[in-house]
Amino acid sequence: METLPASIWSLCLVLYILFMAWHQNWRGALKPHEIDEFLAQLKAGGARLDDTKVSVLEAFMRSDTGREFYMLNLIKFPDGDIQHPATGETTTGPKLLQSYFRPFASLILKAAGYPAFNARIRAEYIEDWGVETNPGWQIIGLMRYRSRRDLMKAVTNPQFHGVHGYKQLALEATLALPVETLSTLMPSPRVWLALVLITISSLSQLIYLTF
Repeated sequence: METLPASIWSLCLVLYILFMAWHQNWRGALKPHEIDEFLAQLKAGGARLDDTKVSVLEAFMRSDTGREFYMLNLIKFPDGDIQHPATGETTTGPKLLQSYFRPFASLILKAAGYPAFNARIRAEYIEDWGVETNPGWQIIGLMRYRSRRDLMKAVTNPQFHGVHGYKQLALEATLALPVETLSTLMPSPRVWLALVLITISSLSQLIYLTF
């Protein structure tokens, strides 16, 4: 009588273990030899970054905590239509950005990277001092990364280089800043997926025992 409920609990446990194997960084912080390899690729010019940005990425790698992080993105689209560089068709900034985002998202999704939060900005700065004038930010987004290693693999991937030009044309202004969570009331997929699987297993067992 207990065979089916036990099987369901076992299946859910296996699914959660597989999820955690994909979602978590099990390799720890970047090793010195990995940092050297990524720096060599950056300095080879494939990522088309200037020396300042390479220095920022180097400092980011060398201070690696091994934890997940989020890339905070602020976006402003240009007014009016723009020309698609590949097709020559008239398009808009948001549509052209998808030519960059779709392949990039599929690339980082394999490494448990995904959009965690997106929102439309509804007003100018409520408070601001010591910063430049708001260029007219329209969208804010948080992209989750499993590790700094995964970010660097994406940045140095030739597939990323091929589509990055779409992003540059699609956006009039942008800002990207990596952040690590201090506190949050928003549950991680580690929590809500566990709750979903426990609920499914409990309900399945209850239904099986009832009928």
